[in-house]
Amino acid sequence: MLQNFKYQILLHFIVFIWGFTAILGEYIKLDSFELVWYRMAIAFASLFLFALIAGKNPFFPDKRNFIKVFSVGAIVGLHWITFFAAIKVSSVSVAVIAMSSSTFFMALLEPLVFKRKIRAYEIMLSLAILFGIFMIQYFMETDEQRTTGGNVALGITLALTSSFLATVFTVINGTFIKKMDSLRITIWEMMGGLLVTSLAIMGTTGFKEERFLMSSNEWIAILILALVCTSFAFLASTWVMKFVTPFTVSISVNMEPIYAMILAILIFPESETMTAEFYIGALIIILAVFLNAFFKSKFSSK
Repeated sequence: MLQNFKYQILLHFIVFIWGFTAILGEYIKLDSFELVWYRMAIAFASLFLFALIAGKNPFFPDKRNFIKVFSVGAIVGLHWITFFAAIKVSSVSVAVIAMSSSTFFMALLEPLVFKRKIRAYEIMLSLAILFGIFMIQYFMETDEQRTTGGNVALGITLALTSSFLATVFTVINGTFIKKMDSLRITIWEMMGGLLVTSLAIMGTTGFKEERFLMSSNEWIAILILALVCTSFAFLASTWVMKFVTPFTVSISVNMEPIYAMILAILIFPESETMTAEFYIGALIIILAVFLNAFFKSKFSSK
């Protein structure tokens, strides 16, 4: 039984790892641009070094594929920048609610790219995910938080942009992995994103010496964020798309806020409280994810 869902299980392990990013982001005292820059810089360097040690050629044999992958990396960088910008101008809750729209974008975009019919159950599951995350975020906020959440309209616009960009690079990676090596894809997408993030920093505050002056504990946290939550997780998520659809990746990623909140309860029990709406919303999301796996298995068997 589990053999039939081994790739979905691996995918959820990856998403669980991504759930640690919120915990690490809370601990590391850097702004969003700095966090993204460190993530992508260390991820690129570590993956490039790993390729050399493993005796794998990290370079593309043809310039055309390199340019394609590098360009998608720029989309990845823009996705992270717009997501953290949404959090900065509004709130985490607003950004997460809007980001959950990625499953809806995926349900529309993936069939166009892979030339298949739009499946009604994917649209329905996408809407269920939206409703579940809305319940969790809306009811866990106080009235004061909702009224002082910053520029909500701009935050939603930025997060929707980030959600769409995430959908675009996930679908494109779904086509890349059919004919390219996942390690090469990840290496040069990290580099493309690093370039975009570097340009964004130079165009705003610029690089400053204090960006590199951190405690040893913060450096350890950054290394975990970059090596485990980015290098390994991004590489594994790209590889697993050989066996699951981009829509499955997209809908499974919606478990990330659930995992993050569970981890927060375990690590910070004194500051985390759950409501009945949280459990109802989480149940809706979990059921949608498992129903997606069931339907995918049913279609695959046919």
